Amino acid sequence: MALAFDRSAFFAFDKPAGEPCRNLDADHACTIHARLGAEGFRGCMQFDCLGAGQRATALFPDPGHTSELFDAFARMRRVHQLLELLVEAERLDLDADQRRHCGRLVARLSADWSREAFAALDLEALSGEVMGFLTGLRALAQGR
Repeated sequence: MALAFDRSAFFAFDKPAGEPCRNLDADHACTIHARLGAEGFRGCMQFDCLGAGQRATALFPDPGHTSELFDAFARMRRVHQLLELLVEAERLDLDADQRRHCGRLVARLSADWSREAFAALDLEALSGEVMGFLTGLRALAQGR
């Protein structure tokens, strides 16, 4: 919904970023989800927001908050990207301290946020902390 797409083999029409897709109903649900491919939206079928769309929509379920929803989606997508990296890191042979640190980061990113708490989240600082932690695991990852 928040992202742009161009008419192509993957999308049936152009849509600028920040504009709701015309296939969404008032509750932000896709009205053609069951027939995306047949309607010319293979791109929607292939895109994975990693669950960020559902969590952002849960924060802003009412249609009167479209711009806030788009902002929340962009931030939540980053949260979910970081979670995906940490889940992958958990597969490494971490020592006990690394495993605890990873678990704390996952817990912070998996919080059940209110609108206010999510808006107050310093995502840049938390991203830096996660990336610093992951950089410290480089030798482990290379030794796989």
